[in-house]
Amino acid sequence: MCKDIEKAMSKRCNFLCALGLVTYTEIMGSIIIGKLGKEGYGRSSFNAFLEYMGNDYKQLGGKYDLCKIVRCGLVHEYFIKGKSMIVMKDGKQKTGVLVNDKGITCFIVETYFQHFKVGLEKYLNELRANGEKMRRFLSIIKSKSEDIAKVEEINKGISGDFVSKTFSRIMEND
Repeated sequence: MCKDIEKAMSKRCNFLCALGLVTYTEIMGSIIIGKLGKEGYGRSSFNAFLEYMGNDYKQLGGKYDLCKIVRCGLVHEYFIKGKSMIVMKDGKQKTGVLVNDKGITCFIVETYFQHFKVGLEKYLNELRANGEKMRRFLSIIKSKSEDIAKVEEINKGISGDFVSKTFSRIMEND
């Protein structure tokens, strides 16, 4: 996750970074609440990981529906809902999402990313300290890994290894 965001940041892809970060926020939250891949848990998943990113995000999420405004806007409409802007950097701000008194939302990629990484570290520390959480996490990852392995097995049966060649061509154009 982080390497993908860092690569997009190095290319100054502010919308792509913002989209990736809010998507990863939801994914991490879905792992935390045990609902990865399950429909109907997007908002609760997104909000669950915001709490790991710091109290400021939790408070902002309590005041505004960040999942709807930011996450759904970016995922479904390419833009944050309402008047908004996405910037790569603004070192003066303490959160990566701001809503001013006129209702304009600003997403600050580098700040949000720093807090996202803080959230990852906080969750990792919880996993290390709690054997049951670690077992649940590993079970989720194992399940997804098995799904990937099944797809790879199906791919082997495709004539001429079409999928592998296609993905190789796509990656060469990177």
